[in-house]
Amino acid sequence: GLWVSQVGSWMQTVATALLVKKLAPPKWEGVLLGVAVAAQFVPMLLFGAWFGAFADQRNRWRLTVITQTAMAVQAIALALMYWLDWANIPVLLTMAGVLGVIATVDNPARRGVVTELVEPSGIANAMALNTATMTGSRAIGPALAALLLPVVGYGWCFMMNGLSFVGIVGALLLMDRTQLHHTAPAPKGGT
Repeated sequence: GLWVSQVGSWMQTVATALLVKKLAPPKWEGVLLGVAVAAQFVPMLLFGAWFGAFADQRNRWRLTVITQTAMAVQAIALALMYWLDWANIPVLLTMAGVLGVIATVDNPARRGVVTELVEPSGIANAMALNTATMTGSRAIGPALAALLLPVVGYGWCFMMNGLSFVGIVGALLLMDRTQLHHTAPAPKGGT
């Protein structure tokens, strides 16, 4: 489920960047493209540690369900905005920023769930598989966007990403949470 979702997410990242480039005035293409990418990834740089502590103090499974669902809603909303002809530069930059903030919460929560899926002795293998999944999706998602954009367009690339979250959210909802290897939430204050 995670792999499918991540392929969709990278497909959306590329489609958003290309749509920003298409809509931007020619002399501002590069700047606005950079701003769009920064809007998505700078929140993790600025707030990653704080949201990591936030995730460590909560039920990681529940937080991951919430964040993955929120990313699906963001993608579907982006598709609808595109189809309704509301997608412009400010909307695209805002939606990239929204996605960046959600992903900043999701990343530590989701990685925490990965560690709860296996016995402590299997954590290294689980994290390696998670990393391979994430790395593989970075190769497939952009390539898929390049193939699909000319055929189905931006709106369907966004919608396919939104629908791709069914895999991971469905898997999370179907798992037997009594089998998770829970870790106690971290105390507030970092002690």
